Amino acid sequence: MNQTINEPKGIYYHYLQKIINLSADPICLRENSGQFLICNHSFTEKLLGNLQLTEWLPTLDFETSYKLSALELEVQALDFGIIIEENISVKGHRWDFIISKLVIEGIALTLWQFSNIYRKVIFKNKFSPGISAAIERLEKLLPELKDSHKSNLTLYCLGASHGLIARILNISEGTSKNRIKSIQERLMIEKKEELFVLFHISGLSVLLYKRTLQILVSNVTRLLNK
Repeated sequence: MNQTINEPKGIYYHYLQKIINLSADPICLRENSGQFLICNHSFTEKLLGNLQLTEWLPTLDFETSYKLSALELEVQALDFGIIIEENISVKGHRWDFIISKLVIEGIALTLWQFSNIYRKVIFKNKFSPGISAAIERLEKLLPELKDSHKSNLTLYCLGASHGLIARILNISEGTSKNRIKSIQERLMIEKKEELFVLFHISGLSVLLYKRTLQILVSNVTRLLNK
């Protein structure tokens, strides 16, 4: 179950919760006041356990707690930025810590994500000829896509339904479906499962992480004003 600190302070929590729940990585959100607000299912399962979200940070050893807090101060000083700190130990498990600054309706927030970044170079000859060719097509296609289509593709491959994408991007479900269908046709693949696998094994999911955050900031702010 997702944990929250108090009653939601605005409608945007509903959309933020939906977005972070798409990720298999542990993610939580914190205000610059130091108050943790929400976390996703993975954070609850892998890091929180039976603790309340308010209790989590003080249970870490001092060195880890201090390091995470120092990185938060550093990212707060950036206009818009992401800081990645590799190989941080949290309760016996090694994580790559990704912290991002968000400003929504004048409220400064930080998104804390614990991940395992894939660093190895992907050699196309490790895959079948068909997969290797599909990866090459995707790498060539991505620079040609409009920003709106990249946003659509990123959210879709992170697991968002067409209905949720439509609400976030302020488009119709039909537009979202048509964009994805067009991309699949250009990649010469038919099933959505193929698109998901291709998106992640190509390494593009990591490269598009910043785009996902930009989608969240710009579109959740719009949703607030509805």
